[in-house]
Amino acid sequence: ATPTTPAVVIKMASGEEVARFHVELATDDAQRRRGLMYRHSMQPDWGMLFVYPAGNRPLSFWMKNTFIPLDMVFIDSAGVVVGIVENATPRTLDARTTGEPARFVLELVAGAAKSHGIKAGQRIDLLNAPRDDYKPLP
Repeated sequence: ATPTTPAVVIKMASGEEVARFHVELATDDAQRRRGLMYRHSMQPDWGMLFVYPAGNRPLSFWMKNTFIPLDMVFIDSAGVVVGIVENATPRTLDARTTGEPARFVLELVAGAAKSHGIKAGQRIDLLNAPRDDYKPLP
């Protein structure tokens, strides 16, 4: 990681930092379709941030050709964690969703959400990443 590597900082309502992950960005259809497929490992402090066009929408993910068990953190356009799918089983076609509309999904190594205490209602900040209409909450 360098000082300009994109990162996601997860914070408690008080603003206290809970966790920080360096991220690869998936910002277009091709990048989002590929995601973390075909990878066999990922550093514990890294993830992939899927960025969708402005606005919240129902989002659903599968694990086709994904070899790493993952946690998926769903985040709305205001930067609020709206739900988490923990320990998604690799190489399956089951749809993973929280049922809550979101704009971003942060994929992490399985167990990261629990070990860092990441929960719905926490906020995020994006560093060195496209922000479009994203504005962190005060």
